[in-house]
Amino acid sequence: EATLDCGQTFSFKRNDDRSFSGYLSGVPVRWVHADGLLRGVCAPGRLRPEAVRDYFDLGFDLGPVYRLLEADDCLRPSLKVYRGLRLLRQDPWEATACFILSSNNNIKRIQHMWRRVAERFTGEGRFPSAAQLAESSEAELRGLGLGYRAPFLYRSARRIAENPEWFARVGQEPDYALAKETLQELDGVG
Repeated sequence: EATLDCGQTFSFKRNDDRSFSGYLSGVPVRWVHADGLLRGVCAPGRLRPEAVRDYFDLGFDLGPVYRLLEADDCLRPSLKVYRGLRLLRQDPWEATACFILSSNNNIKRIQHMWRRVAERFTGEGRFPSAAQLAESSEAELRGLGLGYRAPFLYRSARRIAENPEWFARVGQEPDYALAKETLQELDGVG
C-alpha cells in the first residue's frame, strides 16, 4: 500500500475498497491488500510472475534497510508508516515522463494529468509510449492541462521515439556522473 500510494508511480488508482487498479507490463491488474500481503488479481496467465518480481524489486532484501532505520532515533518512526515500501523498477520512459509532469506539482495533480494523458493516447489507464506522444503536438498536450510541462514532455518523447535504445544505453553506462548528465539532456529533466 505504501509503495503504490507514495508518489513513485501514477499508474495505479486507489479504489474505494482500498485496493488499487492499473496496469503492469501492459496487463490490467487489481492489487488487494489482505492479511499483510498485496495480492494481484488479473486474467489468468496474463501477468508473468517475473514481471511482478522485477517491478516491485522483490529480490532486494529489506532486512538490512530496516535494521539501519531501527538503529536511528530520527528514522525509526518511519518504519511504522512505511514498512514494506519498495522502490519500484518502473518503465524508464514512464518514470521520466512522470518526473517531467511532477515539476512544481503535487501528487493529486500529477495523478490527474497522468490519467488525462493515458486516456487520451491509449483509451485506458496505461501510459502512452514515447512514440505515441511524439505523434501528438505540444498544443495537444497543453490542452490536457500540462501547462509549461507540455513542450518538455513532447520534445523528450520525440527524442526517445527517434532513438528507442536511448534508455538502455544510459542504463548500461558505468559512470554515474555521465549517466546523470545524459539523462539531464532531456527537456524537463535537467
